[in-house]
Amino acid sequence: PEDPGHGRRVRLYIKAIIDDLDKGPGEDKKFRKGIEEDIKKNGSKKYYDRLLEIDRDYALKISENDSRRIIRALEVFHLSGTPFSQLQKAWDRKTDCNVTFIGLDRDRSQLYQDIEERVENMFDRGLVREIETLIEKGYKDSLSLSQAVGYKEVLAYTEGKIDLDKCKEEVKKNSRRLAKKQMTWFGRDSRINWIRVDNYDNMFDLMLDTLKIIDGEL
Repeated sequence: PEDPGHGRRVRLYIKAIIDDLDKGPGEDKKFRKGIEEDIKKNGSKKYYDRLLEIDRDYALKISENDSRRIIRALEVFHLSGTPFSQLQKAWDRKTDCNVTFIGLDRDRSQLYQDIEERVENMFDRGLVREIETLIEKGYKDSLSLSQAVGYKEVLAYTEGKIDLDKCKEEVKKNSRRLAKKQMTWFGRDSRINWIRVDNYDNMFDLMLDTLKIIDGEL
């Protein structure tokens, strides 16, 4: 089954290469684990309040329940002494690499139809069993997994809170919501040359126009 977090990791990996994000601070597993365990017991409010104190700009961009981002921002400050928002401003500079960005867009109704078909395919290929295996291995309360589209919905199904049809409906709805957020995220990057794939009836012409953009002919 497809990894719900794969797309995000690919985006971050590409941004790390192009925009030099690999120069950011690493990680402190002991520091992170301590906060994760405390949040599981007592919630994230006190850590969000702490983030408001050290990096108000970033804190106001995220939810006080977004444990993953709260922990990472605190970890960055713990390791570097620099607010996460300041690092983000540095990362937003134009890249010095000779890179052409290509973005593929399509009619939203078709995109959402593709998402629904993909979700059905994920279930057919064993998404429920995959998540059951993760639970059996002790990952049920993983903060990262709990925020992944597909995981929390299937978890609710395995716990008998919703039936399978409702589970699929929720995964589709949240996948559409995620796709909208991703398009908004990419839409802020003025370097991207957008191509409407539904303007083409074959892959060959699409590839030709892509190469023309790269060569500066379009």
